[in-house]
Amino acid sequence: MFNSKAYNTLLFNDTSLYFGSVLLNGTSNISILANLILQAHTSLTGQGNIEIYVVKRQFSSTNFAGISNIQVIPLKILYGNSLLEGIGNLTVNALKILFATLQMNGIGNLSGKAIAASFIITSDNILQPLNVQVLRDSREDLLPGIREFTEEIPGRHGEIDFGSEFQPRILELHVISVDDLNISLREQIKRDIAKYLDPTKGVKTLIFANDDTKTYNVKYAGRIDLKQYPTRLEFTIPFKCSDPFIMATYEKNYTGSGILTNEGTFETPVVITIKGPVTNPSVKIGNNTLTYTGTLSSTDTLIINTETMTVTFNGVNALANYSGSFPKLPPGNTEVVAASSGTTIFTWRDRWI
Repeated sequence: MFNSKAYNTLLFNDTSLYFGSVLLNGTSNISILANLILQAHTSLTGQGNIEIYVVKRQFSSTNFAGISNIQVIPLKILYGNSLLEGIGNLTVNALKILFATLQMNGIGNLSGKAIAASFIITSDNILQPLNVQVLRDSREDLLPGIREFTEEIPGRHGEIDFGSEFQPRILELHVISVDDLNISLREQIKRDIAKYLDPTKGVKTLIFANDDTKTYNVKYAGRIDLKQYPTRLEFTIPFKCSDPFIMATYEKNYTGSGILTNEGTFETPVVITIKGPVTNPSVKIGNNTLTYTGTLSSTDTLIINTETMTVTFNGVNALANYSGSFPKLPPGNTEVVAASSGTTIFTWRDRWI
């Protein structure tokens, strides 16, 4: 525990902080860099700045009272709270915020963004949470593989082309562990890697920090040819994207009539949410008209999902009352017309090949 009443600048640069408290009164600056902050609490009363850079902050809290500027940048905030009282700015940028609250009392600015991601490759090419260095990746592949449908007819030149489809995208990461590993730590790292890559846990999300607007939905597929050196490990992680498209990390929403923009390079599905009151609502997406026969009260919700090709009324299948196709948004701008009354919300994510 640190307790200060005078002007101080404290710098913590450690792998982990456990079961500790940092309490400052007066004019102070705190900077904390750690891989893990567990049940550690930071409190500042007075004037100053606090910066916390951490991979995981769990069961930890940050409290500020006075005139302060706070910046918390973890990969994960789990079961933690951040409270600002007084005048100041609170910024939280996290990859995952789980069971955490942010509260501001007084005058200030609250800002930040959260991304739910299983894996992130940081700007210095560290794959977290595996904590291994990415030497190279296979993103330079221009397109996923394709599956062609053709038919040859005897006596006819060439073949009949019935179109093409994309195959799953393969994303390989060639990585190397930190150096100076002993045998015990090396074996522990191998167990941790196996746990995080476990394909039975389903599809996981991967984000590159240098382009965090795009998300890869990946799953371990294949095998790892592990090279064990006396003090380090080197191997290639084979990921497969069964959905070959790269999805936007951030969801887009638009309410009412106007222009929807798909900034990607491939068409993307859209979810249309209509809230009453409205009778026989009709929505137009480009040249496609989507119509529902029925009445929505102010408490009813109709959802049309053009990816799953489903229509639900208050969560119940309502496809029998629906007329129209299930269009997708092409790259670029698409004009939409909302229902004549009630509220119409369009939701989508840009999509890239």
